[in-house]
Amino acid sequence: MIEKNINEALVKKEPAARALLTYLYQLDEKLKFEDAAVYHKFPIYPNVDSDSTISANVIFVSRNHGVFIFQTIECSNRERISIEDYESKLSEIDRLVFAKVMRELPSLQKNRRSLKIEIVPIVYLNNFNGEYSVDSEFDIIDNIKQLEDIITGSFAEDIISPIEFKELKSTIEGSKGIPKQRERELQNEKDFENSMGAILSAIENEIYNFDLEQKRAALFVIDGAQRIRGLAGSGKTVILAMKAALIHLQYPEATVLYTYNTKSLNDIVKNLITRFYRQFADRDPNWSKIQIMHAWGGNIWKEFIQILVSIMDYLQLIMEQQKEVLVVVPLDMFVRS
Repeated sequence: MIEKNINEALVKKEPAARALLTYLYQLDEKLKFEDAAVYHKFPIYPNVDSDSTISANVIFVSRNHGVFIFQTIECSNRERISIEDYESKLSEIDRLVFAKVMRELPSLQKNRRSLKIEIVPIVYLNNFNGEYSVDSEFDIIDNIKQLEDIITGSFAEDIISPIEFKELKSTIEGSKGIPKQRERELQNEKDFENSMGAILSAIENEIYNFDLEQKRAALFVIDGAQRIRGLAGSGKTVILAMKAALIHLQYPEATVLYTYNTKSLNDIVKNLITRFYRQFADRDPNWSKIQIMHAWGGNIWKEFIQILVSIMDYLQLIMEQQKEVLVVVPLDMFVRS
């Protein structure tokens, strides 16, 4: 079954992406994909030519089929489409994903210039009537049969191991930014199979790969407030650090405020945000736009209130100009880690 890393509210706004995802789900029922995941509007990378970001429209990842990067185009307006701009974006995402996997996953390298798995960029035309031809350097599809042919044509059973597939997913998601504990060296594996050290190692390996709910909490920026709850050690601080990094990546001019209760967390939070941000950008965050502050009283509240006032003044100005308002400091950015 396909693991769905999807924000349904965003998908509903994109008919072409929604149609493609529906095809993938139908193929999942037919072909019974094992170890597969799909992403929408992710991963996100800064555009080297501007202050904007670029993101993959849809990515489908399968252990037995490879990585498929889709650029979806809606053709229902019946106007002749020009796909040069779409091709440029797709080519850049393809280059970035390939370079990231090559750099961070040497175990998946076939040789210096290729991988064990295929990374296939594809253009999907939704509601295309076929009245004119569309040329592209990439594969172009407009129906589920063509999609099935491309995916099944890349089938190669167990081309990468389950562990390598987890590593591939964490590389795409950016969760490799989580500091990984050093491997525990055991004198005799058989003697320590059920030891506390072995159990802790297994737990740490699971933490290193976000579970589905953690990923959804970290990857999706929703409208309005979002509450993230969990027991001590369940990953709240890590999730919010990744969320802060992604918000800063998507909205570099916005002010993000991260508060905490435990004094020792300041450097940890800053380090986590930096690590997650650098999973997608080759530079450090702009710390003038990210405020990490202790949530207890004292002099800190003066600066805290000043930031709130400046944010509310800015939002009021935008509202007076009758423009769209994007609240980039949601309630749980004031997090009690």
